[in-house]
Amino acid sequence: MGDFNGEYQGIIEEVDLDNANGRCRIRVFGVYGHYLSDQNKIPTNKLPWAYPIATTQFSSKDGSGQLSIPKKGIKVRVTFENGDHMHPRYYACEEIDPVVIDKAKEQPENFHSFFWDTDQDFKFYFTKGSGLMLDYKGAQINIQPNGTIHIEVPDEKSSITLQGDVITSKNDDSRVVIDGNKITAKNKQSNVVLDGDDITMKNSDSTIKMTGGSVSIKNGKTSLKTILNKMIMMYMKTTTIDGKPLSPASLKDAADSILEVNKIFNK
Repeated sequence: MGDFNGEYQGIIEEVDLDNANGRCRIRVFGVYGHYLSDQNKIPTNKLPWAYPIATTQFSSKDGSGQLSIPKKGIKVRVTFENGDHMHPRYYACEEIDPVVIDKAKEQPENFHSFFWDTDQDFKFYFTKGSGLMLDYKGAQINIQPNGTIHIEVPDEKSSITLQGDVITSKNDDSRVVIDGNKITAKNKQSNVVLDGDDITMKNSDSTIKMTGGSVSIKNGKTSLKTILNKMIMMYMKTTTIDGKPLSPASLKDAADSILEVNKIFNK
């Protein structure tokens, strides 16, 4: 047994990125000299490699499935196997990132931070008010307390929300809502609604509505049915054959046309 059997604090000075197994060189205070003093200080490249104490998150018979590559400058807790100062093991960060603390202060009750990397702008946490949040560089997946799932890209340029039977997709200029068998699509100038057998298309000036076997088309305040009826009536009044008015049979054909227009474009 060695003489170093307690818990120590140290600061990570070098990380083994080649092997990517979590080992690093740690300047353990009171053992290898303090990092702020050159007195009795062992050079970084002479420090023994320290390995992480793995968690009980089992991956396979070969070991743990959890690994977080350490970062230079982080203070950690250190122990020594059998008190041997040449076999350090580290197991916990000594300090909490102030950014995480600031987030916790917003909604402190039942706050949980599962993973947080400020350098890479990656966060995975839970708050009582907002629910579960996964955030990577502003791209977010949020499972809210009421069961709603909200997915959003950076800068809120577009999003998808799933709430019960309703799915809402939107960006800066348009919005699509699927609610059961009803679909509504809108942008700044127009919208389309599909509701069962009904289809309605609108913009600022015109409306087209199809219901079952009927079609209604309006341009401003005037419907297409009205326009066609007026055209047929004008035809009936002005058209002649060899200088004579239309025969009764021709008038009947025109009248039948009006009836057909009203049937097709029935409101």
